[in-house]
Amino acid sequence: MTKTPFLVLLILMCISTSVLSEIYKCTANGKITFSQLPCEGNQQQSKVTIESNNSSTYSSPKPSSLTSKSLDTSLYVAIESIARKIKKSEQKIKSYKKSMMSALKDLEVAAQLSTDSLTLTYNSAQHEKMRSIISEFKLLTRKETNHLKSLMQEKRQLVTQRQSHLKQTNASAIRY
Repeated sequence: MTKTPFLVLLILMCISTSVLSEIYKCTANGKITFSQLPCEGNQQQSKVTIESNNSSTYSSPKPSSLTSKSLDTSLYVAIESIARKIKKSEQKIKSYKKSMMSALKDLEVAAQLSTDSLTLTYNSAQHEKMRSIISEFKLLTRKETNHLKSLMQEKRQLVTQRQSHLKQTNASAIRY
């Protein structure tokens, strides 16, 4: 039995309320950044929601009171939240593919059980139904794939921002 889930649970239980501060997603010139401070100037701003299983509410600290450690922890929590969304999205895509295969199989079974004497007409109708099923599931899969790509991009940017933050934190610790 691995100790990792227990360790993660222990760490999450020890996180202070300052971790639950707001995270802003800023977009400017096609570049996305994440920050605990509101976006500057003419950047497009949206708040990142971090899923929480805790039913109690917390008040967010003022941005000026945020510590380097809380920023790192907030970024980590945001990365983990997006990782969960990525996993759900991947599962959705697999589910769509499985449903499509099942629908096509059902159509094939129905065709084999049919006693339609107009085979050419029936084959044409069956072919049209198959194309319709495939088209429907391709659309669903394409939409979810695009969502998955945006989540992965968002995660990469958060990871890059966290790595940069950790480098800055380590560099400032060395100077003192």
